Amino acid sequence: MSRRKKVLMVCFGNTCRSPIAEALFRKYIEDHNIQDDWEVDSAALYDYHEGKNINTKSREVLEKHGITSYRHLARTITKEDFDNFDWILGMDYYNIQHLGQIQPQGSSATIELLGQYDLEGDKIIEDPYFDTDSSRFEKCYQQCLRFIPLFFKAHH
Repeated sequence: MSRRKKVLMVCFGNTCRSPIAEALFRKYIEDHNIQDDWEVDSAALYDYHEGKNINTKSREVLEKHGITSYRHLARTITKEDFDNFDWILGMDYYNIQHLGQIQPQGSSATIELLGQYDLEGDKIIEDPYFDTDSSRFEKCYQQCLRFIPLFFKAHH
């Protein structure tokens, strides 16, 4: 039996975008009955929200779309993550640049932009953290809903 493929979703603080991406990735592998083959987690570039729950607006968007059992506590990426995960997927170009700067030499993870497989839409998932409404949280959800099947199409 081959080992599970592991994906780490990363954004600035691990309370908005990467938890939505993680929840949708988890739903995708469960819906397609491939949870024995794939594993997903999420992390932050910075420890500002270490140990905090998912952002309220992110949780509301997930619940609005029927994802009610997702539980999350923010954590910061570690050096070990770069060897423990096959792919580390950032939400925007800043995430990708920063990941490239902190990636230990010789580590095995492939760093990619989650949206890079979408040839038609907006590839960048903008940070909605400071927004007063939930429109960009919803946009993040819709982008992840589009990007994740495209990631699987490229890597399955």
